[in-house]
Amino acid sequence: MKTKLTLSVDRKAVRNAKNLSQRLGKSVSEIFEESMIRADATKRHQKTWKELLGGTLTLTDADAVGNDRAARLTSRSKTKATRRNAKRA
Repeated sequence: MKTKLTLSVDRKAVRNAKNLSQRLGKSVSEIFEESMIRADATKRHQKTWKELLGGTLTLTDADAVGNDRAARLTSRSKTKATRRNAKRA
C-alpha cells in the first residue's frame, strides 16, 4: 500500500532528483523508495565499532601521554577491568 509523503527539500536537490528520474526513466518517488531500501540494507550490514574492534584495541599509559581521548579510554578500561576482577574474587 502506497502512502503520500510531503518533504521539504533544498531546490537544488529537487532539480537533481528530477534530472535523475528523467535519465533513469523512473519517478522521483521510485528513486526515493529505492534509496531508502538500499540505505536500510546497508545499515543492517554495517558492523558497529564494537563488532569491528571488540577485544582487539590495546592502549597503554604511553598512548595516553598528550592525548586526552586515549587517556580517558585507558582509564575507563582499567576501571572496568578492576571492577571485573573484584567481582570474580
